[in-house]
Amino acid sequence: PGEDLGRVVAAAGPLPVQNACYYVQQAANGLQHAHEKGMVHRDIKPSNLILTRDGKKHTVKVLDFGLAKVGSEAGAD
Repeated sequence: PGEDLGRVVAAAGPLPVQNACYYVQQAANGLQHAHEKGMVHRDIKPSNLILTRDGKKHTVKVLDFGLAKVGSEAGAD
């Protein structure tokens, strides 16, 4: 459960800079993890970033790896 960041921004307007930086850092960490596993997302956008809540803690999860390249494919275009 959660809400994509595109909808969050559409409903509430621009995020405070501190929140935006925190969310971008989390998304970057998720993308780095995927890269370390040999995957390249190729379709990162606010609607593919889901903001979940665990109490007061917010966590960004990267979704929709449908266009991702995997393994040896990642270096080829």
